[in-house]
Amino acid sequence: TPCFGKVQFASKTSVSIIDEGSPTSSSNAVDSHGCSPNTLPALLVPHCDDGHGTATINKRLGTLASDFPEATVKLCYTDKTLDLIFEAQGETSFLVDDMLVNNDPLWKWTVMEAFIATGDQDPTDYLEFEVAPNNMLWTGWIHNPHKNFTSKATAFIEDWDTYPITSATTRNVGAMTWKSAVSLPLTMFNVHKPEGTTWRMNFFRTYYADEDSDQEYGAWNPNKLISFHQTPCFGKVQFASKTSVSIIDEGSPTSSSNAVDSHGCSPNTLPALLVPHCDDGHGTATINKRLGTLASDFPEATVKLCYTDKTLDLIFEAQGETSFLVDDMLVNNDPLWKWTVMEAFIATGDQDPTDYLEFEVAPNNMLWTGWIHNPHKNFTSKATAFIEDWDTYPITSATTRNVGAMTWKSAVSLPLTMFNVHKPEGTTWRMNFFRTYYADEDSDQEYGAWNPNKLISFHQTPCFGKV
Repeated sequence: TPCFGKVQFASKTSVSIIDEGSPTSSSNAVDSHGCSPNTLPALLVPHCDDGHGTATINKRLGTLASDFPEATVKLCYTDKTLDLIFEAQGETSFLVDDMLVNNDPLWKWTVMEAFIATGDQDPTDYLEFEVAPNNMLWTGWIHNPHKNFTSKATAFIEDWDTYPITSATTRNVGAMTWKSAVSLPLTMFNVHKPEGTTWRMNFFRTYYADEDSDQEYGAWNPNKLISFHQTPCFGKVQFASKTSVSIIDEGSPTSSSNAVDSHGCSPNTLPALLVPHCDDGHGTATINKRLGTLASDFPEATVKLCYTDKTLDLIFEAQGETSFLVDDMLVNNDPLWKWTVMEAFIATGDQDPTDYLEFEVAPNNMLWTGWIHNPHKNFTSKATAFIEDWDTYPITSATTRNVGAMTWKSAVSLPLTMFNVHKPEGTTWRMNFFRTYYADEDSDQEYGAWNPNKLISFHQTPCFGKV
């Protein structure tokens, strides 16, 4: 009984009324994919000093039959990496296209795959990693807001050496096996110590009996839809505590809450903002400081924020606008940021983010919307998953200009489902807000922020304020 967890029941603060006929969630719910949260596979992953946890791929997608050629994925973690050893048995073809290189569509041929998300809820954002028998890799961050791949965006990872991501792959044709030892840095997931946490993962293998056969698909936890991206089917992976003693080398760097990097931001001096429900008003962030000099003489803009039961709402308003400079040839997701825009960078959670939404709006109501993967938190390595289906989410914006008053304003609504959040109240997020400005068409572009930095960079995530 000393191992029993603690379960606390909170007081009810308000009355919830469910409309007659409204759908309700249930831990026993089963969708068309055929997966139930009560029957998900679970795996305990130890520190590499203590061994491995093994996930077995032997069930077919579609039929769920357990006659798929077996593969295993052995997992463990170190102080810096998540390590995976993929091993396929009964390989008869080793079928690949040797013309393909990293991040080409390797999945059309023979691969083994890992889909990995931090946190224990059904994910909307996760890493997809593939390795082929010739050691080619496919690596990208997937944004899958409906958890079923009906809407999607991918941020491709190209700089394996920078991370670094390593793989060593071998084939044994006589034994009909192939194997790949893969190491993924924990910094990819913005995690330093995974022990004690639960993540969501699934593992897959594609297989051809020979070059004339159809492709076959196996999974650790398969679904009925022959789809790798049904995230409610991802199993639960818990990281065990290390059982041996860790020794820190003399002189190893340690973290400090007072640390200040070249960007000039300190965790102790970040701005904070309280955002109420829209029925109760707004919280306001003011953009009036310059990136680079930090001077408070930048033309002022404000961002008013509130949330509803379904959305995060933002009202951007720029004062002292003299040029309204845009390129009317540009459309959504073109480089609007070269001209006049206001921007919001938004991440869930209270730590310095590596993954966040970048949202831009221009005076002509053009939008730039993408999920940014910024593993070093300083934009030295980066990937973007562009969001194109604004109507599906939906993302809405209504933008007006008042040339006489020298103002422009945009009312924006972002669905909470974009962030895989249903009730934001009581949580802390990290955000920053920016404005670009031209005094006239012959002037240089100027940059202002809610919390600026010394580097003239929007993507220094330790500078994001707390919301």
